[in-house]
Amino acid sequence: MPSLPTLSVVLPARNEASVIGRTVPRVASYLDGLGLDYELIVGDSGSTDGTGEIVRDLGLAHVRVVRDELPGKGRILTRCLSQAKGRYVGFLDADLEIPEDTLGALLGRLQGGADAAVAMKDETVSRRPLHRRVMSRFLKLVLQGLFRTGVSDHQAGCKLFRAEVLRQILPLVRSKGWMWDSEVLVYVHTRRGRIAQVPVVAVPTRPSRVGPGNVLRSVAELVGLRLRTLPLPRTLPRRGRPGSVVAPWVR
Repeated sequence: MPSLPTLSVVLPARNEASVIGRTVPRVASYLDGLGLDYELIVGDSGSTDGTGEIVRDLGLAHVRVVRDELPGKGRILTRCLSQAKGRYVGFLDADLEIPEDTLGALLGRLQGGADAAVAMKDETVSRRPLHRRVMSRFLKLVLQGLFRTGVSDHQAGCKLFRAEVLRQILPLVRSKGWMWDSEVLVYVHTRRGRIAQVPVVAVPTRPSRVGPGNVLRSVAELVGLRLRTLPLPRTLPRRGRPGSVVAPWVR
């Protein structure tokens, strides 16, 4: 019987034909260099431009495609991560705005005892357009006001989790779209999981697909999530490395 992989990484992708043929080999090459067993899952989220076919034609070992006919980042992440076989599982946005070597840094935090490890975009050196930074800052203020997780950046497109932790949370997650990231982290926090944060410099590779309408819908989702997670969780004490929110996982 083949051994299970140590790491499962999902690349959520919707209509990424222009980049996926470059980014998948790049991520696979990086994971090969880590010297561990892994699987790389491309989550084809209702693409109409042949994204999945491009990945299959690459013929790379350890790489497979999981397709959902309906779009939605949260929908495809829940589907792919439910099927993931690794001891550590997570995702990286397929455009590689956050570089692939962030995965190694996050994995190190999990191996050091964290339950979740998340990228944290360094806004002081951000190359993102001003309107994206404004929308991001607004959502951060809403998230901290509603949930007090202590996490600086809920929405950065690179996160890893201990598989046993995420398996307990996925059945609770309702978001099918962009706010999946925040909902998962809120549930980790309310169950007193340890969340480690790793600063990264994001390099935008294309115009943002997120507009004011997305932000308004996101706020509505967050209010609904807040009502489902009453009472208000307390901020966990910080200890250990700066930028980490830590507490024992409650099973």
